[in-house]
Order: sequence, then C-alpha cells, then structure tokens
Amino acid sequence: MIIIKVKDYSELSRKAASLVAEELAKKPDLALCLPTGATPLGMYEQLTDKNLDFSKATMFLLDEYAGLGVDDEESFACYMCLNFLDLVNFRKENVFMFNGKAADLDKECEDYEKKIEEKKIDLAILGIGKNGHVGFNEPGSSFSSQTRVVSLSEQTRESNAKYFEKGEVPSKALTVGLKTIMGAKKIILLASGAEKAEVIKQLVEGEISYQLPASVINTHKDAVLVVDRAASKLLK
Repeated sequence: MIIIKVKDYSELSRKAASLVAEELAKKPDLALCLPTGATPLGMYEQLTDKNLDFSKATMFLLDEYAGLGVDDEESFACYMCLNFLDLVNFRKENVFMFNGKAADLDKECEDYEKKIEEKKIDLAILGIGKNGHVGFNEPGSSFSSQTRVVSLSEQTRESNAKYFEKGEVPSKALTVGLKTIMGAKKIILLASGAEKAEVIKQLVEGEISYQLPASVINTHKDAVLVVDRAASKLLK
C-alpha cells in the first residue's frame, strides 16, 4: 500500500479529488464505489468545483442503514445526493444506491452484488472507522465477505449518533463486503484527524487480521492511503 502523507484535512481533500480526477481522465466510464461520512466531504466539494464530467461514470454507494431510504435525511443516499450527485452531471441509470427500506434486505444485497459483478468497480474510495471498519464491515468480518446485511457495533453507532437528530442509530446496515471491495482495480483509503491515529498505526505497522478489517487492503495490488499529519502522528 502506497502511503501519501499530507499536512491537513484541506490538503487531504485536494489530493483525494486529484487522484479521482486522474482516474476519470484515463477512463471516462469509470465505475466508482463511493463512501459517506465526514472524511470524504472535502473531497466531494473539491470534485464538484473541478467541473468534471461524470456523465459516463457508474457510481455505487458503499453502504446504507437498514430502514432508511433516499427520502430520509439521515440516510447515506440523501447524503450522497446533497453533497455530490446533485452537484455533478450523471446519468440516473448509472447510479446505484441501496434501498434500506426494501422488504427483503438480503435479496437487496444479493441484487446489489450482481450489479457490481456486471459493472466491475474500477475505483473504491474508503474511509476508516476508529475500530478499523471500512464500509460497515465491522471487526470480525470475513475477508471473503460480499455485499450483505450486518449488525453495527456499539462503537460505530456511538460514533455516528451525532448525525441523527435523536441520536438513535439503526442497529443494522447494508454494506459492500470486503471481498467485493478488494475486487476493485484501485483503492483509495482516506484518514484524517488525531482520533484515527491509533487505527492508522495498527493498519500500517500491525498484522493483517479479521479484527482490523481495513488491514486486508495491505494485500491489494494497487492501494493508496492518503493520511494527514494528525492521523499519521503515531507512525514510525
């Protein structure tokens, strides 16, 4: 895994957007797997400012809360529309998001996995949780896991409670699995802030383990970690 150290969050956002723009320039019909959360917000802002052409690109949302849909303000689908999709040109038929309100969530995940298999992900962009999760692949997730319904850890729910008006985070979610993520041709992992310093140290200097789901990315043939000074402060 290539490690790119930057000064701060602003520089991380610019670098991440630049890497995405480079891939899009090489392949206008790029298939992306896109994250949510606080870390990629700056990247999305930079991407929209670049006036890039996403009309031929395919986009998959990385995860979603069970029970929430695009009309729910706290859903990741709503986040993606507000912070990125509504600000760029894209074709509706080329954007895939989980329906967290589907009657059969297992089938929703099976169908989502099939769509990914058909399109093939060129670039997966990821954040990392304080417990090492990527997407909603929590500690203990198998490296052979595919798109599925998962139970969220208490730590993840506590971390995400600030995004919910009443602090009530769903206990389950739908997520693209680790094997599916690793099937992407290229992976960009983003980490910012002192609260991520310990997990970044484990990721870079520790062993590959189910207890640190992101550690599997170390085995990918084309993976880049973009990390700011605060998040990399414990690295040797």
